[in-house]
Parts: sequence; structure tokens; C-alpha cells
Amino acid sequence: MLPQLTSAAPAQVAPPQSEPPPQLAPAAGIVLRMRFNQDSWLSITIDDSISQRYDLKAGDVIEWKGSRLFVIDVGDGAAVEAEFNGRPLKALGEAGQPAHVELKGP
Repeated sequence: MLPQLTSAAPAQVAPPQSEPPPQLAPAAGIVLRMRFNQDSWLSITIDDSISQRYDLKAGDVIEWKGSRLFVIDVGDGAAVEAEFNGRPLKALGEAGQPAHVELKGP
């Protein structure tokens, strides 16, 4: 007698239960992003405590995060395009002239 062949139905695999991603709390603090269109220097103080000086080249992009305040001095106010908390800022100053800017968070 020949053995009887039975075909088993393929096992059904349930798709993994996907949970919705956890909701992230809004990021606290402030963000400043700058893109330089000309060579210039920049000095920044973040939250009255962290001071840094940079010599930047055309094409450089730099971003900082802080809690409440940025104080910026730049060698050429028109050498940079800036965004503060995702919103574009007007020119920081006149072409060829140093500029001083304070940006405060909410």
C-alpha cells in the first residue's frame, strides 16, 4: 500500500501588532541655525555661560541649542542667513559691518 500524502495548509502567521510610536514631548529650549554665505568670524554666548568663537567660511552651516538666550557678535552682519527656532531671521546687520544680536526664547 502506498503511503497517503496529505497536504498541510501553510501556517498562518499573524502580522506583528504595531503600536503607535510614543509621543515625544516638545523639545524644551531654543535652537539657532546659521548658514554663512561669506567668510566671517562669529562669537556666541549661550545662556550666559558657554562662549565660543569661530572663524567660518562661505558654505559653513552650524547649529546651537540652548535653554533661553543666545548673544551673537558677527564680523559681517550680512554674511549669514539664520533661523531661530525654525523661523528665518532678517539680516543680522549691514554688509561689511559687525553686528551684535540677542535672541531670547519664550
